[in-house]
Amino acid sequence: MTLCPILDFANHTTNPPYTLPQASPADIWNIAPPGKHKFGHDFTLLSPSVLVTSPDAELSLKYGSHPNSTLFTEYGFVEPTNEGEIMLDSAVEALFKLRGHVGLWMKDILVAERYWG
Repeated sequence: MTLCPILDFANHTTNPPYTLPQASPADIWNIAPPGKHKFGHDFTLLSPSVLVTSPDAELSLKYGSHPNSTLFTEYGFVEPTNEGEIMLDSAVEALFKLRGHVGLWMKDILVAERYWG
Protein backbone atom coordinates (compact mmCIF):
# COMPACT_ATOMS: atom_id res chain seq x y z
CA MET A 1 0.00 0.00 0.00
CA THR A 2 1.15 3.49 -0.80
CA LEU A 3 0.07 6.88 0.43
CA CYS A 4 -0.07 9.31 -2.50
CA PRO A 5 -2.23 12.21 -1.30
CA ILE A 6 -2.09 14.05 -4.62
CA LEU A 7 -3.07 10.99 -6.66
CA ASP A 8 -5.98 10.24 -4.34
CA PHE A 9 -7.74 13.13 -6.07
CA ALA A 10 -7.26 11.67 -9.57
CA ASN A 11 -10.35 10.20 -11.18
CA HIS A 12 -9.91 6.80 -12.79
CA THR A 13 -11.00 5.95 -16.31
CA THR A 14 -10.37 3.18 -18.80
CA ASN A 15 -11.59 5.31 -21.71
CA PRO A 16 -9.01 7.42 -23.55
CA PRO A 17 -7.75 10.02 -23.12
CA TYR A 18 -6.08 9.22 -19.83
CA THR A 19 -2.68 9.46 -18.21
CA LEU A 20 -0.70 6.40 -17.17
CA PRO A 21 2.07 6.08 -14.58
CA GLN A 22 5.33 5.15 -16.27
CA ALA A 23 6.85 2.02 -14.76
CA SER A 24 10.21 2.60 -13.11
CA PRO A 25 13.13 0.17 -13.43
CA ALA A 26 12.37 -0.95 -9.86
CA ASP A 27 8.80 -1.79 -10.91
CA ILE A 28 9.86 -3.58 -14.10
CA TRP A 29 12.62 -5.66 -12.54
CA ASN A 30 11.07 -5.98 -9.05
CA ILE A 31 14.21 -4.65 -7.37
CA ALA A 32 15.01 -1.90 -4.92
CA PRO A 33 16.14 1.41 -6.44
CA PRO A 34 19.94 1.82 -6.60
CA GLY A 35 21.77 3.94 -4.00
CA LYS A 36 21.51 7.28 -5.79
CA HIS A 37 17.71 6.77 -5.96
CA LYS A 38 17.28 5.83 -2.30
CA PHE A 39 13.83 7.47 -2.26
CA GLY A 40 12.83 5.82 -5.53
CA HIS A 41 12.82 6.95 -9.13
CA ASP A 42 10.91 10.00 -10.30
CA PHE A 43 7.18 9.47 -10.70
CA THR A 44 6.18 10.20 -14.30
CA LEU A 45 2.72 10.32 -15.85
CA LEU A 46 2.44 9.67 -19.58
CA SER A 47 -0.35 10.82 -21.88
CA PRO A 48 -0.90 10.57 -25.63
CA SER A 49 1.21 13.12 -27.51
CA VAL A 50 -1.75 13.87 -29.82
CA LEU A 51 -3.97 14.86 -26.90
CA VAL A 52 -4.85 18.53 -26.72
CA THR A 53 -6.70 19.72 -23.63
CA SER A 54 -8.01 23.03 -22.51
CA PRO A 55 -6.61 24.58 -19.32
CA ASP A 56 -9.78 23.75 -17.36
CA ALA A 57 -10.11 20.16 -18.62
CA GLU A 58 -10.09 17.30 -16.14
CA LEU A 59 -7.25 14.83 -16.58
CA SER A 60 -8.02 11.27 -15.55
CA LEU A 61 -5.68 8.51 -14.57
CA LYS A 62 -5.79 4.88 -15.65
CA TYR A 63 -4.90 2.95 -12.50
CA GLY A 64 -3.78 -0.05 -14.51
CA SER A 65 -5.19 -3.38 -15.57
CA HIS A 66 -6.49 -4.81 -12.32
CA PRO A 67 -9.30 -7.20 -11.46
CA ASN A 68 -12.30 -5.69 -9.69
CA SER A 69 -11.23 -7.33 -6.42
CA THR A 70 -7.98 -5.30 -6.46
CA LEU A 71 -9.70 -2.09 -7.58
CA PHE A 72 -12.22 -2.42 -4.75
CA THR A 73 -9.67 -3.35 -2.08
CA GLU A 74 -7.08 -0.72 -2.94
CA TYR A 75 -9.14 2.10 -4.47
CA GLY A 76 -12.72 1.60 -3.26
CA PHE A 77 -14.49 1.16 -6.60
CA VAL A 78 -15.13 -1.46 -9.29
CA GLU A 79 -15.42 -1.25 -13.07
CA PRO A 80 -18.93 -2.20 -14.26
CA THR A 81 -17.44 -3.84 -17.35
CA ASN A 82 -13.96 -5.04 -16.53
CA GLU A 83 -12.82 -6.55 -19.83
CA GLY A 84 -9.43 -7.55 -18.41
CA GLU A 85 -10.88 -9.86 -15.78
CA ILE A 86 -11.48 -13.55 -16.33
CA MET A 87 -12.09 -16.40 -13.92
CA LEU A 88 -9.64 -19.28 -14.31
CA ASP A 89 -10.66 -21.28 -11.25
CA SER A 90 -12.31 -24.15 -13.14
CA ALA A 91 -9.47 -24.38 -15.70
CA VAL A 92 -6.80 -24.47 -12.98
CA GLU A 93 -8.76 -27.02 -10.97
CA ALA A 94 -9.02 -29.23 -14.08
CA LEU A 95 -5.25 -29.01 -14.59
CA PHE A 96 -4.67 -30.01 -10.97
CA LYS A 97 -7.00 -33.02 -11.39
CA LEU A 98 -5.04 -34.12 -14.46
CA ARG A 99 -1.89 -34.28 -12.32
CA GLY A 100 -3.43 -36.99 -10.08
CA HIS A 101 -1.68 -37.41 -6.72
CA VAL A 102 0.73 -34.55 -7.45
CA GLY A 103 -2.16 -32.24 -8.25
CA LEU A 104 -3.94 -33.24 -5.04
CA TRP A 105 -0.75 -32.56 -3.09
CA MET A 106 -0.39 -29.14 -4.76
CA LYS A 107 -4.01 -28.31 -3.99
CA ASP A 108 -3.61 -29.38 -0.34
CA ILE A 109 -0.68 -26.99 0.03
CA LEU A 110 -2.66 -24.11 -1.48
CA VAL A 111 -5.65 -24.89 0.74
CA ALA A 112 -3.43 -25.04 3.85
CA GLU A 113 -1.87 -21.67 2.98
CA ARG A 114 -5.33 -20.24 2.21
CA TYR A 115 -4.57 -19.51 -1.46
CA TRP A 116 -7.20 -21.90 -2.87
CA GLY A 117 -10.68 -20.68 -3.69
